[in-house]
Amino acid sequence: MTIDEIINELSTSAGVPREALRAGVADFASLRPRVLELARKLIDGVWLLPDDAQLLLCGLHVLAAAKDTTAWPVLRDILKRPDEDIERFIGLGAAEVCSRLTLSLWDGEETGLLDLAADPATGWRARWGLFEAVARLGYDGRLDRAKVAGLLDRCEREGLLPEDSLAWVGWESAVTHLGLAELRPALERVWATRSVFSDYRDIDRAETLRVLEAAAAGPNDPHEFDRARIMAIDDPVEAMEWLERQNSFCLDGGVVLNSGDQDTEGLF
Repeated sequence: MTIDEIINELSTSAGVPREALRAGVADFASLRPRVLELARKLIDGVWLLPDDAQLLLCGLHVLAAAKDTTAWPVLRDILKRPDEDIERFIGLGAAEVCSRLTLSLWDGEETGLLDLAADPATGWRARWGLFEAVARLGYDGRLDRAKVAGLLDRCEREGLLPEDSLAWVGWESAVTHLGLAELRPALERVWATRSVFSDYRDIDRAETLRVLEAAAAGPNDPHEFDRARIMAIDDPVEAMEWLERQNSFCLDGGVVLNSGDQDTEGLF
């Protein structure tokens, strides 16, 4: 496929454009300028047309599969957008998408990533994803484990998350999947005081503690991370098919790839 054919398919396909996604990875450098141009418009608050919004989302997945870290600055700035904007752009499953794109595109600069995860101004979907991403980066040795533990500890001690924020679910996931047994007292305080966990049952706590204990006992086993899909994007088709399934029940919000008749409702 030519780059023009790839861009057309990524923009207009009704459903996941499998061939174009994989062809895009092989020619990601040619696709990159168009993706970054659209990303900067989104960051500036420009309302993207449906085809452009779809191209941007597909294109970010292509760059993620190619591990094109030059795209990290624009992804970082997208993650700074208000939470409702991220929801409109990605739809259901936004926290996982934020996590997996971060794991794939992060350029190795620690301070900016950790500050973004700690920033109370960052929306809950992005923070949920960022917490899980930094935990996986700590497991993979790309981030210092102690720095990740320090960030998560500080979020609880200093109240860096609103008490009713769903980002606490990402915080809990990060603590447990990285096996931070030293933060179990903080975990139990969060369970007791944050309303997002008010419906937690004994079986839910038991499963969370199982994951925590398994991760602490097997620090070289990524099974629990992988089972929770806290992992980089290697195949953009797999990632986009997952996202399509999440949004197949969504009547509005997000980029829905299974309708050729969508209007701008629900798009950034």
